Order: sequence, then structure tokens, then C-alpha cells
Amino acid sequence: MCIIAVVPPGMRLELETLETCMINNSDGFGFAFQLGEKVGIYTTMGEDSFIKKYKGTEFTGWHMVHCRISTGGDLTTRNCHPFRVNESLAFAHNGMLDITVPKGSKDSDTRVFRDTILAGCDIREIKRKAYQRLLADYARGSKLAFLPSRGTPLIINRQDGVQEDGVWYSNTSYE
Repeated sequence: MCIIAVVPPGMRLELETLETCMINNSDGFGFAFQLGEKVGIYTTMGEDSFIKKYKGTEFTGWHMVHCRISTGGDLTTRNCHPFRVNESLAFAHNGMLDITVPKGSKDSDTRVFRDTILAGCDIREIKRKAYQRLLADYARGSKLAFLPSRGTPLIINRQDGVQEDGVWYSNTSYE
């Protein structure tokens, strides 16, 4: 199962923690970060390029890291998280989503989810309790993390993750 780390302002993952996440979840890597009115996103299949870019990025607000284990879809950056919902919102997923992926598709369940269920959404909609219940229903047994360009991230099924030293992790594969 993939891992998501949601990291508060003024912090970043220790290199050893980042490398452990990558070793345990080695099918693609990415991070999203608050960047004024937008969300910056970087994804790659390369371990070295990921570490270099992560270490070289200045995080002035919240950011989130995702390391993937494929449960479907091609092993390409197209299926690496975080995904852009719109210019000011990114999201990542950990687990399996209850969504139909077209037969023969090269896309992951998370990409299909983004392209169908989240299409046209913004953070105001996602903050609505009714929409959060819908997302939690899709994400049964999974976690979803949303990073807006401003403000605090929203995590669906937060209680199923781990909070350690200010960082929320979707599971313990960072250990």
C-alpha cells in the first residue's frame, strides 16, 4: 500500500524517513506544496531525482509526499501522486478505491477517481460535510489527503493514519 505524509509548515521529512518511504513504496514518487495561489506538484519514477528535487524545494507552507505501490495502472508518472484537481488543489490517495476502472485502462484507480469524481471540484466543495461523507464512502479502508493552495490540508479517514512529531502518515511504512 502507498504512503502519504502530510507535513506542516516549517518542517520537512528527514532524509532517512523519506528513503524508507521510497524503499517500501517504490513504484513512483511525488510531492505537492503550497505556492501562493497555486499548488506546486512534482512527480517522478526516479529515486535520485525525487530526493534531489525534495531537498532543493523551499516549502513555505504545508506540503505532502506520496510514494506509490501500484495496485493497478501502468508504472508511469501519469499514475504518480499527488494529482492536481485544479490549480489550487492537489490530492493523494492510499489504498484501493471503490471505482470502476475501464477494462484495459493504463490508468490507476486514483487517476480515474480524479478524472470522474473530483472533476471540477474545489476546496469549498470538499470541505462540505456531505461531500466528505461521499469521499469517505469511496475511500472505505483508504485515506485521501487534499492540499489546498492556502490553509490546512483535509484528510479523509485521518483516524486510520499515524501522527508522529507533527507529521501525519497514512500508514507505518515510513518506519
